Amino acid sequence: MHIGIKIAAALLATVCVQAGAAFDSPRIEFDRESYDELTVEYGEPLPAHEIAAVCRGRLLHRGGVPLDVTVEQPDVGAPGVYEVRYTAAYGKLTAGGAYPLRVVDTTPPELTVDEDTLTASARDRADGDLTDRVVVTDQGEKIVFSVTDSSGNRAEKTVLRDLTPPVLTLGDGLLDFTCVDAKDGDLYDRVRLRESGGVLYYEAADRQGNVATAEKKIAGSGHVAYLTFDDGPGPYTAGLLDTLARYDVKATFFVVGRSEYLDLLPRMKAEGHSIAAHTYSHDYARVYASVDSYFDDLDRVQQKIEEQVGERTALVRFPGGSSNTVSRQYTPGIMTQLSRMLGERGLVYFDWNVSGADTSNIATTESVAGNIKNGIWGHDVSVVLQHDVKDFSVAAVEEILRWGKENGVVFLPLTPESSTAHHRIGN
Repeated sequence: MHIGIKIAAALLATVCVQAGAAFDSPRIEFDRESYDELTVEYGEPLPAHEIAAVCRGRLLHRGGVPLDVTVEQPDVGAPGVYEVRYTAAYGKLTAGGAYPLRVVDTTPPELTVDEDTLTASARDRADGDLTDRVVVTDQGEKIVFSVTDSSGNRAEKTVLRDLTPPVLTLGDGLLDFTCVDAKDGDLYDRVRLRESGGVLYYEAADRQGNVATAEKKIAGSGHVAYLTFDDGPGPYTAGLLDTLARYDVKATFFVVGRSEYLDLLPRMKAEGHSIAAHTYSHDYARVYASVDSYFDDLDRVQQKIEEQVGERTALVRFPGGSSNTVSRQYTPGIMTQLSRMLGERGLVYFDWNVSGADTSNIATTESVAGNIKNGIWGHDVSVVLQHDVKDFSVAAVEEILRWGKENGVVFLPLTPESSTAHHRIGN
């Protein structure tokens, strides 16, 4: 009896609430007066959206029941206008809306200029990499770099051009010089030396390409030496390259095409040494059998050089030197012909005026070093002959370099303009 009364009462209460709700017409109200439209800079965090909502009725909850509001942020991928959507719920009653979010790009691109190389890169928050859109305007004494993004924001940088070359001053000795640039500072280590006709030429460039030059007669001022090595590369050449690197000296290698160590040529080139052609076979009977035989042999060694370093060389040394007479027994007069024909083909041949005499049966490391030191001291410009296939001769190089550095000797690699130390042709 009592249970039936309670159930009836509960049903009556539910019906009354539902009827009251229907009669009350509840509604959800939002407070977003300050959110008519928001503007945010692209790349900046989106603002927090604090929207208030209440549920009100004419009879019930006239003061309003606070509700939780769900805000759905847009996925911003570029400047533009997006919608921010919001919703709230009270029981089965839901309501919501949206308002615009304007994303703008007012930030100019980031423009970076390397004043040494006069190159630029640019990056924009919205557009990404804009390096290929950088405009370079050369106005003579200044260079203007500019870039504009898709929103019209422009960045600009001006670099004053450095038009002043370094100051290169020569002293008494060949290595007694200074080179100073107003912008780059001390450029002593960037001075390049080359010799031609008994004159030492100096050249230095600053990082913007302004060049300073000077020249000095070698006679009476010091000694220039070209260390040259024939018949390699060989088993001792890698160690020789290590020694030259320790003293920061560049040499010249007259290579033989049938060597098993030609894979050292790329290292030679990378480290600044000169690569020159000696012979492919080093067989006098074959090389000097005829003019055509000589050039066939030379072409074969040139091919090997090109395979290793990507180019041929203009530097040549005859097997036995231009003064050899052994060629006479194969082709009389051939050295006179070849010496002329090399020049006609744009090639330069080199002999030597200082020898380590390392082909002697009684040669030692000490005798080779002594011969070369005495020879260099007796010449203004020395073209030194050694063989890097002889271990004791290679072992002498460290003493030669140590002595040379202590006495101001300028060690250089051969170039086509270098002194050739030609012998008197004997055939």
